[in-house]
Amino acid sequence: MDVMLLFAFWGLTTLLICTPGADWAYLITAGLRGRGVQAVLGMVVGHFAIALAVALGLAALVAEHAWMLTVISVAGGLYLLWLGTSALQSLLKERRTAAPAAGSSAAEAPVASPMPLGYEGGGSLDAVGSACMMPGGHVGECDSAVAVKQRVRVRPSKRAVALQGLSVSLLNPKVYLMFLALVPQFVSDAAPMSDAAQLIVLGMVHVLTCGLIYLAVSLGAGAILIARPRAATVVTAASGILMSVLGAVVIVDVIV
Repeated sequence: MDVMLLFAFWGLTTLLICTPGADWAYLITAGLRGRGVQAVLGMVVGHFAIALAVALGLAALVAEHAWMLTVISVAGGLYLLWLGTSALQSLLKERRTAAPAAGSSAAEAPVASPMPLGYEGGGSLDAVGSACMMPGGHVGECDSAVAVKQRVRVRPSKRAVALQGLSVSLLNPKVYLMFLALVPQFVSDAAPMSDAAQLIVLGMVHVLTCGLIYLAVSLGAGAILIARPRAATVVTAASGILMSVLGAVVIVDVIV
């Protein structure tokens, strides 16, 4: 296929992927719970599935049944709304759990409590918990550290996060619009490859670029924000609000 068109597509898709949105918000929340890799895996599988479907004739099917994109848009909006409100509810629960610790001594910090049922291997963040036990430590910092520790250790299963990531991609109308309207413009009639083969190649370029950027966002957020409890709380709240707002906007846009 045309190499210049391929590089032009790669540059454009990189810019689109680097634009923060609902996908970034979900990746950051997953990264804070130590499930960044699984979230990225699920999301790139979803992107590849859509790319493959478009190459096999999804564009013609959607053109014949326009209601399909409407259904996907509404379902995606509702799912984003649910993810966003769930993240905010989880954050509020963590704040309520940390609040009683303000009047307790360092020895009574939740660090020594039994592991929750939702906890899955990988070791605990004892380094964070030990900060609460340091002589002369500030109670506020202790509470924040405990909240972040609970947020990381009480985490969903790897399979659940991967399925969530897959759903975020499969129910994202912007991904469909990109593959249905944007990607076909980079297919060359003069290329020796068939249109379907070119669409698959372009889809693979997009998926690989997605995987690298998404992995950097998710793992980077987890590594940086876990060490900054207050910043992690702010970012989690912002991510939840962003997903909720975007979900509502998608639904209203379709209805109106």
